[in-house]
Amino acid sequence: MPITITYLIFAHNNAEFLLNLIEQLSYPHCSFYIHIDRKSKEDFSTIQKLANVRFTSKNIEIDWGGISMVEALISSCQEIIDLKLGDTIVFLSGNDFPIKSNEYIYKYLNDNRDKNFITGGRMLTPECNWEEYGRRRLECYALRVGNRKIATIEPHKLSISNLKQLVKTIIYSPNNIVKALSIWRKYPQRKHPNNLKPYSGEFWWVLPSVSLKTIISYIAAHPEFLRYHQNTSNPDEIIFNTLAHNLLPHENIMNSCLRYIKWTNSPSPSNVTIKDKKIIDECLSNPNILFIRKIDSVETCNFIKNRIAANP
Repeated sequence: MPITITYLIFAHNNAEFLLNLIEQLSYPHCSFYIHIDRKSKEDFSTIQKLANVRFTSKNIEIDWGGISMVEALISSCQEIIDLKLGDTIVFLSGNDFPIKSNEYIYKYLNDNRDKNFITGGRMLTPECNWEEYGRRRLECYALRVGNRKIATIEPHKLSISNLKQLVKTIIYSPNNIVKALSIWRKYPQRKHPNNLKPYSGEFWWVLPSVSLKTIISYIAAHPEFLRYHQNTSNPDEIIFNTLAHNLLPHENIMNSCLRYIKWTNSPSPSNVTIKDKKIIDECLSNPNILFIRKIDSVETCNFIKNRIAANP
């Protein structure tokens, strides 16, 4: 029996781009479930009229690098599970775009219906490519000092790293220095809960609904896990990855999110533009890349559409 696919899309701006993405991915046995950041001022009414599209009943205000990203994802996934919307869930951002035809994507996911496409590198080991192998994310308290800036303060530790974080707080959010010093002097040490091995990875994934149920059920049964990550910097890059790599059969986990992401030295990935023709063609020829994150414009989308049509 052919699978059904639900594209779960997180969007906050550019309704025209989102409509373009939905139109490009529309295909038999496929539907769309959209979460809009509550801060958004965009008009998505045209998209709401589409027959194959639903919007989440709960819109959460999302802050970069905070737990709200994960809370919005958990809420959206629970709704998808309750509504029995898809056999396979493809989690995308509103700035992603497919780099393969719908026929190719559908066949690929149908042929790999039991696979979990989610990245993961064991934290505190060389598998994790973050600074100190991600130790500060696990053992420090996250303190927001700007819209896209977070200081990580480690309790009771006199170190150069902590000094840098205190200076960062003074520069970007001097009103928070008292709290930063309080964390350093008084807060307890953090310990990753439930003997789970922590994993780092991309926020985005493709999962069978049965795997998604396993992860969401664990979160519901273990609220202490989410409470711990209230104090984690960028927990969106840890929580689902950790649970997938601890709870799901290892042989069914593919260390991939099926998309190209252009990471540079920025805390967020760079846009892929129409100038990146070599990258686009490499992605097109790679059988295991289905999507690109992030696309900068509808013009680039149209270029990609033409390249897909020329390479069926």
